Amino acid sequence: MSYIGNSPATSTEVADNSVTLAKMAHGTDGELITYDATGAPANVAVGTSGQVLTSGGAGVAPTFQAAAGGGKVLKVTTETNSTRASLSSSTDHTLWTTATFTKDDASSDLVVSAVLSFRGNGSSWSNGLFCSIDGTEKGTDGSAFHGVQESGDNSSANATHLMVVNKTFSGIATGSHDIRFGWKTKDGTSTQAWGQFNPNSSDSVALHQMASHVTILEVE
Repeated sequence: MSYIGNSPATSTEVADNSVTLAKMAHGTDGELITYDATGAPANVAVGTSGQVLTSGGAGVAPTFQAAAGGGKVLKVTTETNSTRASLSSSTDHTLWTTATFTKDDASSDLVVSAVLSFRGNGSSWSNGLFCSIDGTEKGTDGSAFHGVQESGDNSSANATHLMVVNKTFSGIATGSHDIRFGWKTKDGTSTQAWGQFNPNSSDSVALHQMASHVTILEVE
């Protein structure tokens, strides 16, 4: 308690903004000042390196806690494919195998987002579009055929089509991997999804050279 003479100082006798840091009692480096449930001043104990100040809610002093995991991007890999290719009927056809990339963290996931460009073939088709890792049908959904959609009107050979991918692969070992895109029929019938992959003006004078893109995120 502060005194003026022999009497305790009251709030009216201490001017606002007059208590300097030098007048405060020494504490521990890294501690913070808060208030406890009774409204009395209290210290927030020092945390460890990397911890964050975390609220305990009303009536509870904050504490330093480990930061919540997840959502951290460890690595970003991108690739563009602008090579034109004519397509033909097949029961199992890989359109594009990316360059190999390295997965660094054993517990991380791989999030794949891609848009592939095509020109229609003027006829209907029915098959399974896939996005797989290292040619295996492994993903969080248990199937290479999930997380892959197609957009376009196949009734016209001049229509532009897109293969859109958004999926996550978990439980993948560290080391070198690749991503593969294509189609595979379930019943083994031969079919053709599109006319050309990454079409250009040789397919239609109105077309610029189209390209396909993939982004691979390694995330915690």
